[in-house]
Amino acid sequence: ISVDPMVDQEQSLVPPLILQPIVENSIRHGLAPRGSSGMIRINISKRGEELVCTIEDNGVGFSPGRGLPKSDFTNGRKSYGMRITRSRLEHINRELQTGAELKICPVSAGSKVELILPYMLSN
Repeated sequence: ISVDPMVDQEQSLVPPLILQPIVENSIRHGLAPRGSSGMIRINISKRGEELVCTIEDNGVGFSPGRGLPKSDFTNGRKSYGMRITRSRLEHINRELQTGAELKICPVSAGSKVELILPYMLSN
């Protein structure tokens, strides 16, 4: 886990459990099916008025064009983490009039998800 020094770690507001489903998906759907040691990298940075949280792993990756972990098609279980996170971001955008979003970024191996939140500080 790395946090850019420009991010105020004491005062930054991040919705509770917003990163947890993404990291859990990396473990359950990316690394577990891989069958060998894996890596998850979490990077938190500030970009203008946005907080950018990047979760990257070296697991099995996403199915092309569907944005779903490849393991969703092989183990018969459905993952709701991404859907729930997107729903929470829609709620944040409605309430705060922001541009929070979840992006699945193409990488050559594994998966990379970018969570973009408004950069807000507690009073």
